[in-house]
Amino acid sequence: MERFWKWLEGDHKKPRSVLEISKVIFYCFIFQYVWALIAVSLGLFGPIANNPPPSFDIKILTFFYAVFYAPVTEEFIFRLSPVMVGLLIVDIKILNGWLKQENWIRDRNAMFFVWGIISSIIFGLAHGSVINIFVQGIDGVCLWSVFLYGSQLGKDLEIGYLSAVVLHGLYNFVVFLPLFLS
Repeated sequence: MERFWKWLEGDHKKPRSVLEISKVIFYCFIFQYVWALIAVSLGLFGPIANNPPPSFDIKILTFFYAVFYAPVTEEFIFRLSPVMVGLLIVDIKILNGWLKQENWIRDRNAMFFVWGIISSIIFGLAHGSVINIFVQGIDGVCLWSVFLYGSQLGKDLEIGYLSAVVLHGLYNFVVFLPLFLS
């Protein structure tokens, strides 16, 4: 587990390159897509209703919402906000003497782990029902990992946030493309 945290944190002296972050985004995207295909093939989602195809205007709005708006807002709510609040809590603990300075890394990593799982479960529930935890919740763990990797465990929150937004938008683009083209 220590090795995993060191990989996420990276080198303190230099930010991650676009290529490094892109590779992690690519691997997580492949995992998310394969996992979604497995979930659909296992019947975790019911049959798609025979509704009439939506109008072109609705398709455009849905596509814009899914690819641009949803990733920006959901990543703020489910990734960036919990990290900012968690880091604030750790800082308050240190300032009040409740946490020794030498133990802050252990406390921070525990916070990242616990909040990552909780926010991923809530992310899955926000996309539907309990069954959505098995697809969108797992996707939430991937997005959380990309966020932590890009931000080097909270050192550069903007890069982590943008990394997660790009992965989320890419995933939604591939999922919603067939709807848009139909």
